[in-house]
Amino acid sequence: MTILAIISGGSKGFGRALAVELATHYQHIHLFLLGRDAKGLETTSSLINQCNGHATVNNVLIDLSDIDKLETQIQPLLDSIDYTKYSRILFINNHGSLGPLTSIEKLPISKIRTEIDLNVTSVVILNTLFIRHFNSKTEGFSNINATIVNISSLAAIKPFHSWGLYCTGKSARDMLHQIIATENADKIGSDGKAIITTLNYAPGPLDTDMQTEIRETCEHESTRTYFMEMKKEEKLVDPHDSAKKLVSILDTNKFESGAHIDYFDK
Repeated sequence: MTILAIISGGSKGFGRALAVELATHYQHIHLFLLGRDAKGLETTSSLINQCNGHATVNNVLIDLSDIDKLETQIQPLLDSIDYTKYSRILFINNHGSLGPLTSIEKLPISKIRTEIDLNVTSVVILNTLFIRHFNSKTEGFSNINATIVNISSLAAIKPFHSWGLYCTGKSARDMLHQIIATENADKIGSDGKAIITTLNYAPGPLDTDMQTEIRETCEHESTRTYFMEMKKEEKLVDPHDSAKKLVSILDTNKFESGAHIDYFDK
């Protein structure tokens, strides 16, 4: 049967790499790519079609920071899905932003809610709508499993100077997915595992536009220098290498629901 993957932030960076690696690994896959960059989504779709002619791709142009419109924009997408057609569902919360890389004292007040809405509030809303819809449409089907993946970070568990909003958002998202795992632990499918599982995956310091932003804008000199050295010494992680590891973790499906797994973990 076919895999269903819904990926937010699919227009560039790790979201694009993950979409391509999923399509490379699974011949029969249906992907919904969410993002606000139409050209970026089209590029991702083209790359998917180049590596897998059997894949089906739907681009969903959406601004996930527009909280007031989020439910009305996402609900039609969910209502279009027949989960019984798929052997497994992957709901991947990849979108996010760094926000101002400055100390808490210097944060622009106008930016705080904007960043929290994009990095946290939107993820809570997306998960709430997905879980509610999935449960209502799969009642009585104990052989359909869903995994909700949060693209996490070392910043979720370790403080970084001048990364206040980013670390706060990543930490909140990790806890949210742990709670979802706890709330669904006793809902067991025909395979003996929870019907809904979650995973917090930290992809490592990726060589993407976000890293460029850190090196160019981070207020804290030693943090900025650290990542400049990583780039110079070619120690940043290729997004496709990290995406391949995540696909492998999902494919073997032996992780503990709610776990935080890092790219560098053995």
